[in-house]
Amino acid sequence: MSRVEQALRRANVTSADTYVIVEDEGAGPLPVTHPPLVEVREPARVDGDPADAGLAMRAGDAFEKLVVARGFDPLAVEQYRKLAAALHQMQLDHGTRSVMVTSALPGEGKTLTAANLAVTLSESFQRRVLLIDADLRRPSAHDIFRVSNESGLDDELDADGGTLQSLIDVSPRLTLLPGGSPNADPMSRLTSPRMQHVLDDAVTRFDWVVLDTPPVLSMPDASLLARMLDVIVFLVRAGKTPSRSIQRAMGVIDRTKIAGVVLNRVVEGTATYGYDTSR
Repeated sequence: MSRVEQALRRANVTSADTYVIVEDEGAGPLPVTHPPLVEVREPARVDGDPADAGLAMRAGDAFEKLVVARGFDPLAVEQYRKLAAALHQMQLDHGTRSVMVTSALPGEGKTLTAANLAVTLSESFQRRVLLIDADLRRPSAHDIFRVSNESGLDDELDADGGTLQSLIDVSPRLTLLPGGSPNADPMSRLTSPRMQHVLDDAVTRFDWVVLDTPPVLSMPDASLLARMLDVIVFLVRAGKTPSRSIQRAMGVIDRTKIAGVVLNRVVEGTATYGYDTSR
């Protein structure tokens, strides 16, 4: 049993027939129906300009945590590629086109994970990807890519119909739909028929649609939004996420839709991965 598996068993979120540890040596090929668990190391801070990946953005603290930044931990890059490869296989086998990236609580790194997944699918797999910032209370994807948030998903949900108008191309194959102005109460909008129309339009124009969504326990209607998407990537922050919160979140969303669990912010060299069980 790997260290990651031990940590998640202590959090009571794994079972033999649901979660597979792709880092275990000798595991052999994974059944397509079994979702992978990906360990993402804490990326080291780097100096210098970003790698030339065709991304229309400037270097900055947020950019340095993207997989295309020069000096980004190659082991972390490989983990994102494993997750992207699993999704790619699901698309080939089942026509999967949309993925919801979420977590139990705020501050677990889901926005950066969604951004890195979108970049990996667009750069490593040469797919046309739309990243949607659906965390309307705290939109932040625009900060990572250093683009405007003047208009975005919130504005699209006010529109009467038609194609999406607030898209920003950040590379030849990666497009961002920012969140727009923060909205203190976005739940009814995110689970509305108009949101379904936005997603339907997106999947006809892009190979992949990746949504950065609000934390499950902050969103009363998380299960309704999840029904609009094909699969879910769920984040667990190593050493931080309370096991009770993970259990509660798993009770809200459809576990059969979970395509992968990302153990986030693992510090290299850490012997064990404990969990805060105080809440």
